[in-house]
Amino acid sequence: MTTFSKNDSGRGCRVSIALGFVLILLAVLVAVGVGLIVHFAENDGKQEVVCKCELTGSGIGAGTGAGAQIGTAADLSQECVKIVSKGESSAEICSKCRMDQCAKAGTDVTTKAPVTDDCVQATVESLRLPDHVIPIHYDVELQPYIYSGDPKDFSYKGKVKMLMHCKRATPNISLHIDLITVDDSSISFQAETPSASDPTFVSWERDEAKQFLIIKLSGNLEVGRRYELEMAYSAPMPSDLRGVYYSSYTRQGQTKHMMATQLAPTDARRAFPCFDEPALKATFNITLVRPEHLISIANMPILDSSTTFTENGMVFVKDVYQKTPKMSTYLLAFAICDFDYHTAKSDSGITYRAFAIPESVNETLYSLDVGAKVIDEYQRHFQVDYPLPKQDMIAIPDFAAGAMENWGLIMYRQTALLYKPGTSTQANKERIATIVAHELAHMWFGDLVSPAWWDDIWLNEGFASFTEYMGVDFVHPEWDIYDKFVIKDTQPALQFDGRVTSHPVIMLVNTPDEINGLFDTISYQKGASIIRMMRHFLGEETFRNGITKYLKALEYDAAHHDRLWQSLTQQAVDDGKGHIKVKEIMDTWTQQMNYPVVTVSCDPKSPGQISLRQERYLEDPTAEDPGNFKSQFGYRWTIPLTVTTSRSPDFDLTDKDVMWMTKDQRTMTADLGVSKLPDCSDPDSWILANVQQNGFYRVNYPVGNWKALAKQLDTNHTVIPVINRAQIIDDAFSLVKSGHLDLGTAMQTVEYLDKERDYVPWSTAVSSLDYIDKMLSLDSLRGPFEKFMRSKLSDLYDSIGLDNTGATYKEIDTRRIIAGQACAYGIQACLDATSDLFKQWMDNPEVNPIDVNLKTTVYCNAIRNGGWDEWSFALRMYKEATVATEQRDLLSAMACSSKQWILNHYLGLIIQEDSPIRFQDVYYVMSRVASSTLGRPLAWDFFRVNFDLLASTHLSGYFSLERTVDGVTSGFSTQLELEELEDLMSRKSGQLRSARRNFEQAVEKTRANIRWKQSNLPVLKDYLEQTAGSASEEEDSANINMRLPDHVSPRHYDVELQPYMYSGNPEDFSYKGKVKMIVRCNKPSSNVTMHIDLIQVEPASVKFYGETPMNSDPIYESYEIDKIRQFIIVKLSHNMAVGRSYIIEMSYSAKMPDDLKGVYYSKYSRNGQDKYMLTTQFQASEARRAFPCFDEPALKATFNITLVRPEHLISISNMPIVDNSTTFMEDGMLFVKDVYQTTPKMSTYLLAFVICDFAYLSNITANNIEYRAYAIPESINQARHALDVGVQLLTKYEDFFSIRYPLPKQDMIAIPDYDAGAMENWGLITYRETAMLYEPSVSDEYDKEYVAIVVAHELAHMWFGDLVTPAWWDDLWLNEGFATFVEYLGVDMIFPEWNMFDTFALRVVQAAMAYDGRVTSHPVIVEVNTREEIEDIFDVISYEKAAALIRMMRHFLSPETFNRGITAYLKSLEYEATNHNDLWAALTKTNPGQILVKQERYLEDKTIEDPGKYKSPFGYRWTIPLTLTTSESLDFDLTDANVFWLDKIEEMKSFTLGTGNIPPLSNTSGWILANARQYGYYRVNYPLSNWKALADQLNKNHLVIPTSNRAQLVDDAFNLAKSGHIGLDTALMMIDYLDKERDYVPWSATAGELSYIRRMLALDNLYGPFQSYLLEKVIPSYEFYGLDNSNATHNEIYARRSVASLACAYGVKSCLDTASDLYKQWMDNPNATNPVDVNLKSLVYCNAIRNGGWDEWQFALNMYKQAQVATEKDQLISAMSCASKPWILKYYIDLAMADNSPIRLQDLDYVLIYVSYETVGRPIAWQFIRERFHDLEKKFKGIPETLVKIIGRVTRSFNTQFELEELQTFLNTSARKLVSTQPGIQRAIAQVRTNIKWMAQNRPVLEVFLKNTGYLI
Repeated sequence: MTTFSKNDSGRGCRVSIALGFVLILLAVLVAVGVGLIVHFAENDGKQEVVCKCELTGSGIGAGTGAGAQIGTAADLSQECVKIVSKGESSAEICSKCRMDQCAKAGTDVTTKAPVTDDCVQATVESLRLPDHVIPIHYDVELQPYIYSGDPKDFSYKGKVKMLMHCKRATPNISLHIDLITVDDSSISFQAETPSASDPTFVSWERDEAKQFLIIKLSGNLEVGRRYELEMAYSAPMPSDLRGVYYSSYTRQGQTKHMMATQLAPTDARRAFPCFDEPALKATFNITLVRPEHLISIANMPILDSSTTFTENGMVFVKDVYQKTPKMSTYLLAFAICDFDYHTAKSDSGITYRAFAIPESVNETLYSLDVGAKVIDEYQRHFQVDYPLPKQDMIAIPDFAAGAMENWGLIMYRQTALLYKPGTSTQANKERIATIVAHELAHMWFGDLVSPAWWDDIWLNEGFASFTEYMGVDFVHPEWDIYDKFVIKDTQPALQFDGRVTSHPVIMLVNTPDEINGLFDTISYQKGASIIRMMRHFLGEETFRNGITKYLKALEYDAAHHDRLWQSLTQQAVDDGKGHIKVKEIMDTWTQQMNYPVVTVSCDPKSPGQISLRQERYLEDPTAEDPGNFKSQFGYRWTIPLTVTTSRSPDFDLTDKDVMWMTKDQRTMTADLGVSKLPDCSDPDSWILANVQQNGFYRVNYPVGNWKALAKQLDTNHTVIPVINRAQIIDDAFSLVKSGHLDLGTAMQTVEYLDKERDYVPWSTAVSSLDYIDKMLSLDSLRGPFEKFMRSKLSDLYDSIGLDNTGATYKEIDTRRIIAGQACAYGIQACLDATSDLFKQWMDNPEVNPIDVNLKTTVYCNAIRNGGWDEWSFALRMYKEATVATEQRDLLSAMACSSKQWILNHYLGLIIQEDSPIRFQDVYYVMSRVASSTLGRPLAWDFFRVNFDLLASTHLSGYFSLERTVDGVTSGFSTQLELEELEDLMSRKSGQLRSARRNFEQAVEKTRANIRWKQSNLPVLKDYLEQTAGSASEEEDSANINMRLPDHVSPRHYDVELQPYMYSGNPEDFSYKGKVKMIVRCNKPSSNVTMHIDLIQVEPASVKFYGETPMNSDPIYESYEIDKIRQFIIVKLSHNMAVGRSYIIEMSYSAKMPDDLKGVYYSKYSRNGQDKYMLTTQFQASEARRAFPCFDEPALKATFNITLVRPEHLISISNMPIVDNSTTFMEDGMLFVKDVYQTTPKMSTYLLAFVICDFAYLSNITANNIEYRAYAIPESINQARHALDVGVQLLTKYEDFFSIRYPLPKQDMIAIPDYDAGAMENWGLITYRETAMLYEPSVSDEYDKEYVAIVVAHELAHMWFGDLVTPAWWDDLWLNEGFATFVEYLGVDMIFPEWNMFDTFALRVVQAAMAYDGRVTSHPVIVEVNTREEIEDIFDVISYEKAAALIRMMRHFLSPETFNRGITAYLKSLEYEATNHNDLWAALTKTNPGQILVKQERYLEDKTIEDPGKYKSPFGYRWTIPLTLTTSESLDFDLTDANVFWLDKIEEMKSFTLGTGNIPPLSNTSGWILANARQYGYYRVNYPLSNWKALADQLNKNHLVIPTSNRAQLVDDAFNLAKSGHIGLDTALMMIDYLDKERDYVPWSATAGELSYIRRMLALDNLYGPFQSYLLEKVIPSYEFYGLDNSNATHNEIYARRSVASLACAYGVKSCLDTASDLYKQWMDNPNATNPVDVNLKSLVYCNAIRNGGWDEWQFALNMYKQAQVATEKDQLISAMSCASKPWILKYYIDLAMADNSPIRLQDLDYVLIYVSYETVGRPIAWQFIRERFHDLEKKFKGIPETLVKIIGRVTRSFNTQFELEELQTFLNTSARKLVSTQPGIQRAIAQVRTNIKWMAQNRPVLEVFLKNTGYLI
């Protein structure tokens, strides 16, 4: 509280309660039936308690507050005053009685609050003014300062003199004030007629919370006398559309400013200190000070403008206005501007003016004409003259509301007043006429008679909303505007009011926020609807005459609703309708929220009678009522009922036909008579209640009646008038929400729509069906629903089209809505027509060829189906438009874009400082963006991220925040959205203001939507199918060290396994086994500890004994299972002897899952039958699922395997079968035991077992090794390529390593369900089908190469991993790094023409560098202990980085030295386990001249804190073998002799150049290039001059530099830009030459880097310009390559695919068209040879599906199901994720998750990942993960690394702080267990942080680059 005082200010007030007495008092009051009302008022600096006790009950008069007081109550009241006044502490007094009313003592009652159990709490915190003084007159002078300087500094000054009347003695005068600074020295106080005894001004005090200015006087004011208070003040003038504010507009490039006001409801206190309550009316003399060249306008005409003066060099004029009538402060209005105006005279002589900016003033002529006619019609109709001498209207450029009814000066938003024929639409015209009529109605309802308090605001807005129809109908009777009442007012009100978060029409409000909250659908539309209902049951004449009574009785005064009831009741009595008690009826509609649903039925046994039942309607009956408003009527109403029937279809019913159902009747029976009521057993007969929907209630019927109504509509809908056709649809779909009716029945009410030609039913249907559309936005039913809608629209659109020539008003309405729906649901003729029309406009912007009444449809759909050009054209037209309605249409249309980056740009545009979008339109833009499936998550995220800014500025105007909440959340229907909404409410609780109720309603609506989907989607599915066609403990083990103790080690195993998977439910599949193992004791121990997982051991089967038994051997006692560590601990009687061998035996059984781990089953189909096979995947730690074992790689042993199979199947294992003579019968099936040859010494993870019915191909290698390839019989011929590669490579590897393959055979098998690409099981390599099967006529060149690479990789493992195995997983790289490197050697040996090593740098080195440039990477050699840590290092570091390092070693050692060292390494360690030091030793012996080097550590993002998990023993320095070439030497074929070494102990080292070394550069165009052919595993940076020289070389002649180094330059440059070493503009220089590049390798490197930028810009406004830039680079190469692979070489095929993929991705039309055409050819003839080139399938499939719809996608799914080639399946899986329709992508994910999905579990993660790679799909995949993470955990139980992979991939493009926080929240809640167990999670977070930094660092650089290159204007 701020205080100014001349003297000492009065002491503060303290109020207390003698608690005991009050409790007794309350009890007495309850007992005697009186109500206690307590008020606090200021008196003599203290608080005065005013108590009034009144009788409770219905007989109390409400208009004056003069209840029937009784003596006892009065006595008690006085006693209450005494008690409370003596207290010293604050207190609350609440009566526990039922109060009928609550009022301030000494004033008229203005609020009759809805009754609650606790009645009313009256406290000192009330924001109402005390009533000691009331205003009589104000003199106000205002002068703004808005003519120069920064608008942020705009201000105004003023002075006010007010005349007041003292009602009660007081030493204080309390006024309202807000944001105003009072000049202390200016305050003057005196009596109107002064006397010596008058009190004088002492001080003032300001209560900011209450917005009070308290003037403190030296003594009490005298009751009945009048006093004057005067003061000067100043205030800032903001642009927030409240109080006194400035608005801006542009003229000839110059920004102009004007002063405007919006004082309603509580902002007159911002204009001058005043009594700012509606009942405190006064007269006003206004003076506005303006510059000479401007004009001012206020409520009254100007009286005098003769006073002028000069200030700051500018001549000012004082416009003195005539005195106003007695009026409320909120109705004042002032404007100072340079506007022009037109004048009209009404027939009654009223001067009517319309003001607007000069450029638009002629657009006021229509509204001026409407206004002049309507104002006279209202005078005639209400028989009350308009009391002011003039009526002005003004169109304000920035205005929060649609309009404001300031008396004599109505202010409008421009779109609500300005109409330009030929540009503005018919809808604009209707809106303008409606708003003008609405505001003029306020001149009587609100201005002449004002509400006494804001709780009766409906008396303003309800009457204006009702009366507006009368005004429009008078001007335009041909419009049939009354037909639209139900769709614009009644039905929206019913929807809003059907929730527990609604409120009564009349409710208690005190604060400005509470008051603002009342300006909603209840006060406007429900208010209007119940007034319309009153008019009907009273009759037109009675109603009109009663209203005239009301207006005349209260003119220039304040009213309470009971005065309205009194006037109408009196008129009813006068007209002989005394049975109608208006108050009794209307209290049930205004004093309680919601409304009834009336169920109407009939019984054939009771002819002529109908039964009626009323109940409270709630949209969501499960919603918890917060109890804010309790119904005193038990949620029953007095209902005026009207009924008609099929036997007597009379729809022209009057008040005489009304039947009454009272609030005391829950049910009733009415007699219609047999002549009116048809036979109820007749299925075609119907009853229809609420004729013309005059009543504010819903109607339900038995299902049979609904069906009869639907049949009537379908047979002849014109029998039922338009209003009731709309009512039937609205009621039906709303009753579905409440659970009264099933959705299938409701859908029948719209089946007739293809015959409907009227706008009103279509409008209701669109509203109802749009709700379903929103609920299906991401549901698989969206496709069938769209087909259903097209079936209703197609013929209609064909007949209606887009031609309005000669159309009537109603036909134009209908055409607009039909065309809008036709385009929205994809009717191609509509889409083509709209795009063509928009294109014509774009070609000639000066001439818009689009019918004005179809603009919204054309604009929206052309932009939706276009791109940046269409959108930016619309923005330009918006900026240039001078017609406000045209601007509004364009604002709406720009939100229709289907490009998310454009929508994000649009959202960003609204908060730019120089935004062309006005504050008043911010909510509209956000709501429109949120209305689309694509835009909703963008708008919601934007709203949350920018909430503080928006709430405090852009949405601070009236109703803006409220409307935004409604718009942005309207489509919410998931639990995740609900949680996010509640979280925002919680976090921003203090900033919600009057939007709190909107948030609460949004929560309720979201819950209702969730419930609706759960209840109704299955019903809708059934309906559409009939009509339109259908489209743990394992987690706890995460951080446990599971290494075995080393007391014993295995020597040999005998393992026998028998699966049970040949019948029954796959969920019951299982296997049993037995194991016998020989172990050696290494250390004394009485326990033998092995691994076990998911296996049930038979306790009686466990045996332990010595290999050569001795009496001293320990005896088996028991075993124990440690589930956490996956141990089985066999406990013995005493210690084993070191060095002795022992035998352990046991039998076991286990479930056989389909989780792709351990022993599992795989499924495939043959002739429609499901077939099952047993297969295994033991790496890294899943052999323990097959049998108890020592499951660590170093614990090698030999194995004898026995597999038990049915006779008709085969089994396969690592070794050949040596015996299968043992057979036996079991369950009627003959089984065979296949006994396998003993394996060499090997690790458990390399075992493999298969039982299946596969076929095989075989061959013999040159060294006589049998080589077999297995696959399902249908695909066996596809294995020939892999077999050929394998046969050749096995021999070549033997020769290369000089070590023979040690096994007698080598098998390979293609498994239908397989998680990895392949697995190097010794002698039996298992493959995913796509990694082994190749069909030349179907698979592409990439598939061929991929198969060869994988075969080469796995065969390399036969030496690296199988023969020599890492002792522990920390040396996994010795397996995978060598296999990855050797695969290139192998493929190059067989296919030298492929130039494999040209791609090594691209695929291996650059991929590794991209991954390894982060602090979340890890060393090649890293300590791992848990399963999760082991699985986590099967990554780019162990594969690609290790391979790159090996290649680097080979280079600096020389190939010869390297090869000799590797052979020595393998021979010395064959059948053993190794670590990296063994390798170093072997290589060092062959190359003793090895030197150590160092370099700067590369990190993609240096700002990310290194978690410190891995400490570098070398301080992050490396031994670097450098190779260098220059523009002079151009020698890229360097050998080991050319290697320079940089020593690790030196920070930098200078090399002395000698013979054969690199010469120095001799000129500025010369360049140096390091890491020739990128043999080294390091990046290279240069000075900027060298980068430029290299870029110049590429532009001049790129062929001088070989492909691998061209790719290296691109890769290094972009990655160095990421790390901040160079600017992104430098990196972009390196691809400037790309339009000349024709080689695959550089293009592929570029594509990878551009992919990252593209992902970063996916939602950024730079995306479009960057796309244009890249197109210039891509198009020449695309035109060179095209899509024809005829006679192409291997590398040409790769290059073509790379270039074409970019061309299609960046929108080259010829590429997109060709892809779609090829795909269509395939669709037209799917059984013929696929016309799509096998090497271009991925891009053709993807782009055809992206640019197609459901048909293209569904075709791909069908082809996927039919495909026999695994690679074809893979391509289709990827392509299906390219769909551009969100609902299809969501359907795809749901399909992949389904239990019986055709998508294999192994591919589920890829479906999610691939979907997320699409900009459209990213939010869908992310939302799915968060919503269904628990389900994903179940799917991937035991495979947490898959979940980590999904999270990392799906979030890899996140690049905002908001997304990071969202990710972290998810990880800390739903996925918290992964955070602590999976290192990949930290990498995901680090990636997002890196992306954020990249955007901050590089986006500005890219923006400048695009501007400098002309792509961004």
